[in-house]
Amino acid sequence: MRFALLLLVLFVSLSAPAGAGVSYRSLTREKEAAEFYRSGGRAFLNQRVHLHVPASCFHKKPSRTVPSKGGGHYHVYENRTVPLIVSPRNIYLRKIVQRAGQGDLVCVKGIVRSEPLSGKGRFAVFVTTLKKAPAKD
Repeated sequence: MRFALLLLVLFVSLSAPAGAGVSYRSLTREKEAAEFYRSGGRAFLNQRVHLHVPASCFHKKPSRTVPSKGGGHYHVYENRTVPLIVSPRNIYLRKIVQRAGQGDLVCVKGIVRSEPLSGKGRFAVFVTTLKKAPAKD
């Protein structure tokens, strides 16, 4: 009986799509975004967030790179008071740079963490996914 239950749990967990059940705090409205940027991200530390940022942020060269734990590095893109940290190998980053125009908005999803090597007590969004935001009517 235990074995059957274990198999059922394993099957259900493997059949769920990647990212299923992961929720992000939506900061796409002006009021929530203003609170986020006013706090410099501090009020959202260790939370998953969903922001809209101008695509032009990613069309510029990164302001700097920071080392990753695995020996690689991340790119840091400046965005108002909270930088965005993205792996240069992130497939979503490549797609946004290729497909999004300067005036477009980009949906950014990631986790707010302390910015590495800042020495200023700053916080940053460690980006997991990027996609072009839907056009507003």
